[in-house]
Amino acid sequence: MLGPILLDHLEQYPKWAKSDILVGHLGLLPLNYEYEYFTVLRDPMERLYSHYSHIKRGQGHYFHKILIEEKIDFLSYLRDERFSRLNFNMQARYLSSYPKLLPNDENRHHQGQAKYFENSSVDYVDLDLALGTLRNASWVGTTENLNGLEIFLEKYYGLTEIRIPHLHMRPGGKKMFTAEENEAAEPLIELDQEIYKEWLGRS
Repeated sequence: MLGPILLDHLEQYPKWAKSDILVGHLGLLPLNYEYEYFTVLRDPMERLYSHYSHIKRGQGHYFHKILIEEKIDFLSYLRDERFSRLNFNMQARYLSSYPKLLPNDENRHHQGQAKYFENSSVDYVDLDLALGTLRNASWVGTTENLNGLEIFLEKYYGLTEIRIPHLHMRPGGKKMFTAEENEAAEPLIELDQEIYKEWLGRS
């Protein structure tokens, strides 16, 4: 839920002026006033594959050209050290307030990433802080049970007309990964798996 400072800021944008909730690919950053939050966790392997697909689709992404020109498949993507910093425990980083491995320059989404990815370190992710973030949330669910999200929104916020869009979904539903893909991904999502498994039974 947005506090007064952000709501005042959004008044500058007619498209968002009536908004009470801000939703997006956002890391949790400390705010100087009271706020509430909830989140939906995704299977870490599905999340990895989704990000791989996003890069292949997104021509503006720094790694898009590399994936296309070198015809890098998902298994190669997981094994390639050029992408390991990008993929390292992505959900744990968001939840422990290290949302993105990006430089501070204005071009961080494009050319500015190159030098940064070569020099950044992602060895430190605070699992306890990530779990604490979830325990302090109003509600935590998983994509395995989106009905739980609808129940929560109706009960907690009084919302009765709820539509959950499913964007960029593959026609066959959930992807089945090979043993090689699972093995290659394991060191990249070890902490994310711990977090996901802890909440899978609660949603």
